[in-house]
Amino acid sequence: MKYYKTLDAIRAIAVFLVILSHWLPFNFVKVFHFGYVGVDIFFVLSGFLITHNLLKEKESDENNIKTKFVHLKNFIIRRSLRIFPIYYLLIITLAVFAKYTYTNIEQNLVYYLTYTSNILFFNTQNWDGMLSHLWSLAVEEQFYLIWPWLIIFVPRKHILAVIIGSFLLGILSTFVIKAIFPGNEFHDLLTPTCFDAFSLGGIWAYVRVYKVDKIEKLKSTFVKVGVGCFFFFLAREIFQFDPIISNRTFISIIALALIIFAIEYKDTLVHKFILENSFLIFVGKISYGVYLFHSIIPWVWNLGFNALTLHSAFFASIPTSNVETKIIFFVLKLVLLLGFCWFSFRFFEHPINKLKHKFK
Repeated sequence: MKYYKTLDAIRAIAVFLVILSHWLPFNFVKVFHFGYVGVDIFFVLSGFLITHNLLKEKESDENNIKTKFVHLKNFIIRRSLRIFPIYYLLIITLAVFAKYTYTNIEQNLVYYLTYTSNILFFNTQNWDGMLSHLWSLAVEEQFYLIWPWLIIFVPRKHILAVIIGSFLLGILSTFVIKAIFPGNEFHDLLTPTCFDAFSLGGIWAYVRVYKVDKIEKLKSTFVKVGVGCFFFFLAREIFQFDPIISNRTFISIIALALIIFAIEYKDTLVHKFILENSFLIFVGKISYGVYLFHSIIPWVWNLGFNALTLHSAFFASIPTSNVETKIIFFVLKLVLLLGFCWFSFRFFEHPINKLKHKFK
C-alpha cells in the first residue's frame, strides 16, 4: 500500500506511551496503562498493514496455488529481513554480557531465540527485567505464523468471516484462559487473547481492498464508535467498574478509529499539529528500534553514570533523587535512545530492509 506518514506519527505516539510506561514512576503508570495502550496500537496497526498487503497480493492471482505459496514465501522473507537482524543482534549481545544485565537471559535464552517469551512470562508469572517488553514481539511473530496462511489461502468470499471470527476468538479466549488459569494476571500475554486487536486492523484492511465504495460511509461510523469507546474506557478507569470485555478490546477499537482518522481524513488541526508533525514522523520511522532498545538504554545509562560517580566527585555530588535531576536524566536518556536508534536504522536496519523490494 502507499506510504502514509500519518501512520509513522501513530507509531511514534504508541512507542512514546510504552516509554512512559517503563520510565515513569509505577503508581503514575498504573493509573493510565500507558504501556498496554501503546502495545495495542501496534497490534492493530500491524493487523491493518499486514492484512492489507496480503489481500492486495491475493488479488493478483487468487486461484493459482503456486502463486499463493510465492506470496507466503515473500511475506516471510520480508518480515524476517525487517525484524530478525537487529533483534537477534540484541539478544546475542545481551547473552554475552548476561552477568551484567540483571536478567535471566542465560536460563531463558531459548525463549528469546524462538520468540516465545510471552509463554515464559505466563508460565512463571514473572517479568524478566529489561527483556520484559519482548513479549509483544513474541506475540506478533506468532501472529505472523498463522495469519498469512488464513488470508492467502482462504477464499475471498470467506475472508471477512475469518477476520470477524478471529476478533471474536480474541474476546472469547480471554474468558476461557482466565477461567482455566484463575489468578494468573499474565493471561493477556498469550497470542489468542490478542487476536481481537490484530483482527480489528484486518477489518479496515478488508474495507480498503474489497469495499472501497463504502469507505466514505463507514469511516465516520468507525471513528464515532472509537470516540465512544474512548469515553467509556475513561469512565471505566475513573470509576473502576468491570465492563466484562477486556481493556484491550476497547483500546483496540480506539486505536482503529485513530488509524482510520489518520489515513482517511485530511487537513484537520490534528493532522497539521500532530499526525503530520515532522518529529513524530521521524520517531515513527525508527520506532521498531526505539521499542526494542528503550529498556536497554536506561541500563547502559546507569552503568555509565555509576562508573562516573566512582571516579568523579562532580558526578558523585549530583542529587539523583530530586525531581529536577530526574527530569534532566529522562530527557538525556531519551536523546540517547533516539540518537542510537537513528544510527541503528540508518546504518544497520535500513540497508538490510532495502532487500525487501526483491521479494514483492
